[in-house]
Amino acid sequence: LDFHNTQTAFQDKSLTDLLLAYAVYKACMFSPLVKHADSVYKLSRRFLGPRITDGVVRATFFRHFCGGENNNDLLETTTSLKNSGIGAIMDYAAEADVVKKPDVVSEVKAKSSARVYDYISEAQCDRNVQHFLDCIESVHQVTPGGIAAIKITALGLPDLIERMAVAITRTQWLFSLIDSDNSGTLSADEFEKAVATFFPDIDAKEVFHAIDTDSDSEVDYIEWTHSLRMEDVWNLIRSAGPNTPLGELQEAMLDETELELMRNMMRRLHTLVDYAAERKVRLMVDAEQTYFQPAIHNLALGLQRKYNKELPLVYNTYQCYLKDTLSTLEHDLQRARRENWWFACKLVRGAYMEMERQLASDKGYPSPICDTQDDTHRTYNTSINMILNQDRANLLVASHNQASIEYTISEMQKRGIDKQTGGVCFAQLLGMCDHLTYTLGINGYKAFKYVPYGPVNEVIPYLVRRAHENRCVCASFCLGTGQPHQQLLTLLLVLTLSVMSPLQLNAGWSAA
Repeated sequence: LDFHNTQTAFQDKSLTDLLLAYAVYKACMFSPLVKHADSVYKLSRRFLGPRITDGVVRATFFRHFCGGENNNDLLETTTSLKNSGIGAIMDYAAEADVVKKPDVVSEVKAKSSARVYDYISEAQCDRNVQHFLDCIESVHQVTPGGIAAIKITALGLPDLIERMAVAITRTQWLFSLIDSDNSGTLSADEFEKAVATFFPDIDAKEVFHAIDTDSDSEVDYIEWTHSLRMEDVWNLIRSAGPNTPLGELQEAMLDETELELMRNMMRRLHTLVDYAAERKVRLMVDAEQTYFQPAIHNLALGLQRKYNKELPLVYNTYQCYLKDTLSTLEHDLQRARRENWWFACKLVRGAYMEMERQLASDKGYPSPICDTQDDTHRTYNTSINMILNQDRANLLVASHNQASIEYTISEMQKRGIDKQTGGVCFAQLLGMCDHLTYTLGINGYKAFKYVPYGPVNEVIPYLVRRAHENRCVCASFCLGTGQPHQQLLTLLLVLTLSVMSPLQLNAGWSAA
């Protein structure tokens, strides 16, 4: 595939589109503007007023990076994409302005949390459900076969999700505590000794028989997590004596009020997935910061176990800049094989590197982020191979990295995986890396654009924070190569040729 063919990348662009893209790319390369975009936007709204400010933004950045404000706008955007063989991943990105977080959320989180919703009551969570239902319906109506993105922190209190993540992490530690010989499996003897020490009122033989699903007298971590619900383990820990090694874990467990809030969140999740299943719309669960991720990952796995039996309906997300990604991925692939459901995932590098490293430094624990960029690249490629080797697996390669896309295509060809029916998709953000998406789509690969949408005055704060997160790489991402200046010169050439050709001036740059 020739990813450097600008005729392919800009084939459906008018002269106005090309001029706008050039201006936006130049702005993205101006670091002070990106760094202070949030302040500039707020000052403009204050002194020039919302109407002028949002009007300018609507005609520039919003037009370039967003799919529109309503279904009519989305239909125009998705139809244009469809004509080039490209699908859409819809994301209702509207949100209220971020307000001051409670003291329990650290300052570094508050500054970096893009699209983490703030709540006054559970009613806000229910209102967010309606936003996602509308998003699913939009996918069903305007881009059949598309995907809807959902964010768990929109469906439950962020502080609750963080508490869940801590409790889940401590629950994982309980398995390691019982595994006295560090073999990775629990024998009946190990289990009975641990139960006698920590839970003397429980029938150890009965519980072990229940969780030993393959009856081989050993329980590994996958059997452990498959057979015991989170609430079951938390109740076990609460029943342990305060003077045992589990005593200090009891404070990390959710209380009854929090458990009820968790059940409400799960009810909202199931409402969304049931609605999507009826309309044959796939759902993609976004990954978030590491202090949320254990809970998000656990909830996504639960949805996959229930809904991915026949079709890959729910996609989980794996962040390859995390050091534990490969071990987590291996466990989940094994889990899908044993439990006989479709494994489906979005593979990304990650969006919170700066914040995660700062948080680790402030809290005094090792950074969860890979030490070098090469480590992240290796994790990404290894993950691709692991997933491609799995039967009943769907993979969404969400990357602006051309080398990763070329690597995936090469591995698909080695395995004889069909580019249309083999379960492999590629995705880039709308308005970014068109040379990748359009080349893939035109050549018959399953290509998607990630399409945020919503009222302009509500979507823009999200886009500003996204630009702030990616300010160090925004310029190269916009054009998708390590040579943005060379690509800008190419774009200028396209503009010049367009001006010279009246037909192309009206119809846009057409493919040769």
